Amino acid sequence: MKTNPAHLLTEMVLHPSTSLSQQEADQFLGSHRSFFQDTSMIVDAPSRKWANCLSCGKTHEVTPLNGLLILSCSEQGVEDVIITADELKSVRFNLSGFHSWLQSLFSLQGNIEASEDKVLLGQGTVNGKQRLFIFSQDNSPQARVKLCQDHRANQPVILYLSTTLNNHNQGYDINLTEYLVVQENNLSIDVSSALGVIEDTVLPLENDTQLTSSNFAIELKLTDDKIVLTGTALGSSYPAFKAKKKRSTAISRLLRTLLKLHESDKETTPKTYKQSVLEANYIDPRKNKQNDLAQMDLSQDKRPLSNLCSSLLPYFFTHRYDKDDGLVIEFKSAISQEDWNGLSDSEKQKILASKAE
Repeated sequence: MKTNPAHLLTEMVLHPSTSLSQQEADQFLGSHRSFFQDTSMIVDAPSRKWANCLSCGKTHEVTPLNGLLILSCSEQGVEDVIITADELKSVRFNLSGFHSWLQSLFSLQGNIEASEDKVLLGQGTVNGKQRLFIFSQDNSPQARVKLCQDHRANQPVILYLSTTLNNHNQGYDINLTEYLVVQENNLSIDVSSALGVIEDTVLPLENDTQLTSSNFAIELKLTDDKIVLTGTALGSSYPAFKAKKKRSTAISRLLRTLLKLHESDKETTPKTYKQSVLEANYIDPRKNKQNDLAQMDLSQDKRPLSNLCSSLLPYFFTHRYDKDDGLVIEFKSAISQEDWNGLSDSEKQKILASKAE
């Protein structure tokens, strides 16, 4: 079986406790097995106490009997099979070997310090400056931004390993799979190209203070008279509209009104606003004020929004037209971390992908 080395390495890093028999190691690792052993990424694991039965296709416990290892199958007519000790030997992935491999490739100095979600690999030189290298098990944008914030004084370079996420390079992180060099019996990282994406200095993140003080995954807020989207899930702040307009638009006037009405309520809790309330509090900077609510067509009026804001709008409010109450909107100004975690991976990826559009 031919296995993609990048996918194989990623899976082993994510599931390091999974053991392989000698036969499975040969099957999955192929010509790269010696490389994994030489770098101590593969080490011996306790011998298995079970083996695969060729007769029924299941696994059975192996029983020592008179100095022999016996595999017995309960199916009728199947004879006992003698198993050798070598057939029960197994290996497992060794995370510390992987971390040491990274430290060696990037010529890092210092002790490796591993915790549950990150590994401090040591200090390395980037463009003549000392930087702290960190390997992150959590590939989410908010986790990498938080690492950068937590270690800002050490000018961190954050390494992660993913075959499914785009790098979305922010000048301080590297997706190792994009620079993995695969040879017949060896794996390596194109360190020069990888470090080429790292900026000389980790600049302050846009609206960094707001991000660190926010408890929300995504928040719609008014900042310096601009409507922006911010929060830990986005990793920075983004404008809610495509471009600066010479005049306000119907959707911007509506959002400003909703943000004003909702400012004294809990951000993540929806509240219902009838047209009469919206009209009484409507924010309209035009000289010749003309109410938009009666003729508003949200499917058309959304066009000035940025792609990110347009994709997120259904999570902030829903609307309907009532015979007696007119336009009725249910609105909240923030998405909690719990609600964000409840979204499917495809929903999250679609939202995050719209940042770059």
